[in-house]
Amino acid sequence: GIRDLVRSRGLGDVYKRQEYGGDILAAMPPKSHVAVYGALAGEACSSISPADLIFRGKSVGGLWLQPELQKASTLTLYRMTNQAVELARGELKTEVQGRFSLSNLREAVSQYKNNMSAGKVLIVPSMTTDS
Repeated sequence: GIRDLVRSRGLGDVYKRQEYGGDILAAMPPKSHVAVYGALAGEACSSISPADLIFRGKSVGGLWLQPELQKASTLTLYRMTNQAVELARGELKTEVQGRFSLSNLREAVSQYKNNMSAGKVLIVPSMTTDS
């Protein structure tokens, strides 16, 4: 799970969307920092342990990308864009385990629940057969 991923990569700083709550922070080593970057849902971060903050020296902060981008040079923005494109082509690729028509919604949800780590399950309303 999250704990194994964080430990295997030796992460000390992680940027995350807020809906993961304290799960990532709990898996990180002492004196780690998590920067929350997503707030579209407007929901609060949850499950953050006071023990992680107080006794393990971990911290949580916010990251708003716009001010950082405004400070960046044209060359830096160019490099960042190229890096994002490369990540999107490889490491950030989304696995899809199945596509289902709307009429087979229950089957799609069941498949996803039984194997969440295998990838996304897509519901395609215009589809007539499943694949």
